[in-house]
This record gives sequence, C-alpha cells and structure tokens, in this order.
Amino acid sequence: MTKKIFLIAVLTLFFINKNFGQTYFKIEENKLKNCCLPIPTQLQPVESDKANAIFKYLLDSVKFEYRYGYGACEDRAHFISKSLDKKGINNNKIWCFAPIRYTLISKKELSVKDPLTISDKIIWTYHVAPIIIVKNKSKTDTVVIDPSLESNSPILYSQWLKMLNCPEAIFTFTESNMYLFNSLDGFTAWRNNNFSDNENFTIPKWFPNIISGDFIPYDDNSQSIPKGMAINEIAVSIYNQEKGNLSKDELRTILGNINNITAFLDDTEVNAVINEAFKIKYKEYINRYKEKYKLRVAYWTNEYNKIK
Repeated sequence: MTKKIFLIAVLTLFFINKNFGQTYFKIEENKLKNCCLPIPTQLQPVESDKANAIFKYLLDSVKFEYRYGYGACEDRAHFISKSLDKKGINNNKIWCFAPIRYTLISKKELSVKDPLTISDKIIWTYHVAPIIIVKNKSKTDTVVIDPSLESNSPILYSQWLKMLNCPEAIFTFTESNMYLFNSLDGFTAWRNNNFSDNENFTIPKWFPNIISGDFIPYDDNSQSIPKGMAINEIAVSIYNQEKGNLSKDELRTILGNINNITAFLDDTEVNAVINEAFKIKYKEYINRYKEKYKLRVAYWTNEYNKIK
C-alpha cells in the first residue's frame, strides 16, 4: 500500500504543479511510511573551510575518476559517502528523478554537458550525490559534493539541480546508506489488506521503468562499486589514448553507454551492440584494456574495504 501511496503522490505532484518547478515533497506531507522512503538523519554542520578541505582530500588523495558521466553515479556517490563517514563528516544523499522515471506521460530526462565530448550531452533518468550541511558565519547551507558536475568545490543543492537542466525534475533526500532504488518493471506488489494477506501482483517487465518508492542499501558482498569506479577510470583512459585511433562514432558506441563499456571489458558479457562479432573485430583494443580493468577493480575493492 505504501508503494501505491508513493506513486499516486508523485503522479499527483506532476499534474498539480502547473509551473513544473523542481519540488521537494516532504514525507509527512504525502503521508508516506518510513519503510517506503527513508528519513534522512539530522546532519551536524561543518565549517566551510573544513568542507572545502574534505572536497580537496577526495579529489587529491582518494583520486577517483569523475569525468566519465555515462553511468555509475550511485557508485561514486556511495564511495564518497563512505569516505566522508570515515572522516567523521555527517552526510546524506540527494536524488533527482527526471519525469521519465516518475510519470507515465513524459519522456523528459536530465541532461548535462559531456566533459569528454564523447557526445554533445549526457542523458540521465536520475542522478545522485552526497550532501553535507555547511556553516558559513551566521548561516547554514545544504551543499552537494559532486565533482562530475562541479570539480572545484561543493555547490548549493539548488545550483546542483539547475545544472541537471530539467525544471520538471523532482528530488528527495535519503540517508547515506541508501545505494539505489527499485523500479516498477517486474516489481511484485503486495495487497497488504492484513498481515496474513499473501495476494500479490507482478508488474510486467515491459511496464515503464518508473520508481516504486523503495530505496535499498548497498550489499557489501557486491562488486558493483569497485566495478563502477574502475569503469570510470578505464573509460577515460580509452578515450584519451584511442581518440586518435578510433572514430568518434566508434568511441561513442563503446563509451557512450555504461552497459556497452562493461560488456567491452568483461569476457563474460555481451549485449545487442557489443556482441561476439563486435568483440572479434575490436579484439586488439579489448585485450589492451581488459587486464587493466581487472587490476583497477581489485584496487577499488581494496579501497572500499578500508572505508566500508
């Protein structure tokens, strides 16, 4: 039932908001249950100097790649959150969802400039990054740590939202341990009339990929974060080293979709684009990077284990 309430509230928000402005819908206003949308923890502010210092530490000491924007934002965000936890910095996460992810009537998405110019712009259906509260003299600000959009300093969350170029987007905050969210395609909905009610309905996988309202924590046994961090690095390496050898269309095919580059680097994966024939044709390039990818996955696995 809570999932139905969440979906109705979000869809209602879309219809009643005539200006389609960015909106933060509070849990208590929509009467959502805590199990459905986690309430973010109360954050302790940090001084602006300390916030800038921690940002510099993340870029100069942790040295993760952030310029490849075609996927793995949840991996970067979670790694940053854990790094902040390790440094004793209270943080939550901000999530922004494009209309294509919360309504049945729009295909509008988020879009940002591609710093690598693989394509003119990068399209997202959602984006996530850590937030902290910064105290500056007599005021406090909610700021986002997201070097993929701003690599010089933390930025105000309102500025972060504007950079996603979708005024119709909605956003919310969660605790830092929420890694990802569920969507309705293939989702099982329970009727929940009472405790013993086991009636359910499985939504077909062809159903639009809109959010269900359930956020989920990271499984520490998963390799998702190390793989995401490694893919970011190898993608940038491929672009820098092969842009003189491969055409822009070839680079866009390999790098312009995170599922494609994952299949490109992983011996066990293929998809409709990076199929066996493609892998044979580009075997020289795959062999050049797949071992580097495995080494970087091992590196980021070790780094994540230090902070988890």
